[in-house]
Amino acid sequence: MAPLTPGSAETVAGRDLRYWHLLMPGVLFAAAVLFLNGLHMDMRLTDALFLWEGGAWMRHHWLFDGVIHSGGRLLVGIMMIVLIGALVGSFVNSNLRPYRKGLIYLFTVILCALALVNILKAISGVPCPWSMVRYGGSEPFRDVWSGFSFERGCFPAGHASGGYVWVALYFFAMVYFPRMRYWALAVGLGMGLVFGVGQQFRGAHFLSHDIWTLTICWYVSLFGYLRFFRGNPSSPPL
Repeated sequence: MAPLTPGSAETVAGRDLRYWHLLMPGVLFAAAVLFLNGLHMDMRLTDALFLWEGGAWMRHHWLFDGVIHSGGRLLVGIMMIVLIGALVGSFVNSNLRPYRKGLIYLFTVILCALALVNILKAISGVPCPWSMVRYGGSEPFRDVWSGFSFERGCFPAGHASGGYVWVALYFFAMVYFPRMRYWALAVGLGMGLVFGVGQQFRGAHFLSHDIWTLTICWYVSLFGYLRFFRGNPSSPPL
């Protein structure tokens, strides 16, 4: 399938881009945060999960730890190697050359999103559920609204970010393969969801941590898209 080059006739109107990609995700994020934190549903959901597991987190469960956590890291590493290989190949292979700008975009925004999540984790001081007194640990409850303590914490969700950063594939596909953009989006959302749920079963995160991580990854990908393809975003109208 030949790629659509930036500047093709099929473009997203600026109004559609602002509404569907900038405004609506922000509204959904705010609604989710209000529901989870404002109504204390975050804690209630974690309480229910902890009780369902019999009052002991599945930190070392073969599925959640071995497959989803360790296996997920391996999968993300392989995907990054493939991305870097394709990027390097675009300088020597004529078939990959038309995708070079998009591959640079992917590499850049993925690294930026991962770095931002890890910087926030390094200063948030928000404990994992498994560390909290409420769930058998030794640390008091603390969330992002309590303010950062500038100590390493479990907020945002680091492992889930390894999946959610791939929502950038959606914007890559908008430029080169617009008919496949929703399949590309499903890759990032699906990986992040599986990684996030696995960590919640292990007691590593609240659901809201994953929502924050997805939001960070989405907006880093969006702003990177606007930076790389400003003036000629190629995609059919939404």
